[in-house]
Amino acid sequence: MRLCMLMLCVCMLGSAASVHARSIISEQTEAANARDTYRAARLKLEDLQIKIAAQEQRIKDEQARLQQLQKEEAATRDEMQRAEAVFEQKAKVLDKAWQERSQY
Repeated sequence: MRLCMLMLCVCMLGSAASVHARSIISEQTEAANARDTYRAARLKLEDLQIKIAAQEQRIKDEQARLQQLQKEEAATRDEMQRAEAVFEQKAKVLDKAWQERSQY
């Protein structure tokens, strides 16, 4: 009888250990999958952060380029206005010279 009880206990422990072993394997698999998912998300985040930093730098460079072009535009407008004033003055002198010549 004691031998039967002992055998029953051993069988119960053996089956409990196999259930426990299966549980650990599934937990290990789930933990490995969660780790892989985390790593993939972390790599994706790092990649996006690199792309964002690069885009921000391009924007900064383009804004500096835009400001330079706007300064050049303003300087060119001033130059054009001065040239227009000189042209109008020279055109008036030329018109006056033609009028004087036609009077002779």
